[in-house]
Amino acid sequence: QSFFTETSTYSPVRESFNAKAGLDYYWTPRITVGVLWMGVYSSSDNHSPERTTIDAGSGALDSITTAENSKHDYTSNQHVNLNFNQTFRRPGATLSADADYISYQARSSQLFLNNNYDSLGLLRSIDNETAALPSGIRIYTAKTDYTLPLKPKLRLETGAKYSRVNSDNTADYNYLPADYPRADTLTPDYSKTNHFLYSEQIDAAYISLSREGRRLSVQGGLRLESTLSKGHQLGNAEKPDSSFARRYTDLFPTAFVAYNLDSAGHDNLKLSYGRRINRPN
Repeated sequence: QSFFTETSTYSPVRESFNAKAGLDYYWTPRITVGVLWMGVYSSSDNHSPERTTIDAGSGALDSITTAENSKHDYTSNQHVNLNFNQTFRRPGATLSADADYISYQARSSQLFLNNNYDSLGLLRSIDNETAALPSGIRIYTAKTDYTLPLKPKLRLETGAKYSRVNSDNTADYNYLPADYPRADTLTPDYSKTNHFLYSEQIDAAYISLSREGRRLSVQGGLRLESTLSKGHQLGNAEKPDSSFARRYTDLFPTAFVAYNLDSAGHDNLKLSYGRRINRPN
């Protein structure tokens, strides 16, 4: 019934820079403390013009749409880590702790110039917009882990972790005037514009006990995890505010059994059970 033909050009240019610096201090023969910083910075520009023609089934031209789209992105990602590690007189006994701060900042500006023409080349409609998309994410974590050998083949592990994520995302869209770029008056596009705030805090603790034998190895553990999440969708002239808050606590047990059928360990049987939770990246 019709033919759709699109020709597009994609010409991105991207630059990035990253750096890392760290320092470890051996406080005593058994205690080490360290600090680490990593930074990644990048920018990109992309101009992607497109031309689309729609022909009737007979081959006659129906309409033409041209799109001049451009985009500029800048991202800054920084990560700071403080770490501590201690060994004890008992072989295999260790205590470790980490604290992390991650900052992710992004800015994106976009321009969309779309014109639609009829078969005679007369302008039928214009849909021109700009978009500003700033985004900020901050992550705070702290954790500690302790390993204690109780017997030559029996080991206890325990630990705790705190993490918090704060994100601030804005999408600011504006209509461009028909005589752009000669006019600079912008009209907000409230159907696409939005501002979303989100925070998530997770507190967790775990304990695990394992025994490793010549033929039979077993391990069992339990993790307690409490989560508090809050979201706020800010309103605008056309859309009302909305928000939510969720708090929930879960237990996550794990069990693992392995049995070697021969002394060389080539053939073995394994049985495991676990309950987990997956979250969006």
